Amino acid sequence: MIEYPLQAAVNSDLFDTIHISNDDQEIEQVASDLGYSPAFARSNHLAEDDTPLFPVLKFVVETYASKGGGL
Repeated sequence: MIEYPLQAAVNSDLFDTIHISNDDQEIEQVASDLGYSPAFARSNHLAEDDTPLFPVLKFVVETYASKGGGL
């Protein structure tokens, strides 16, 4: 199920980095098997079904920045 959106993201040529933001080991394994190993897991407080998108994006950008990486 996750393969289609990942392939669409790759095919769009819009992204230099594709990060799978999640807290689920099964999703991480599937993504890794497809060649998209997440660089880090999402914090538990950002993993609720009703978590807004902006705090998740902020967390991802800040985490990449703290690791010396860019997006």
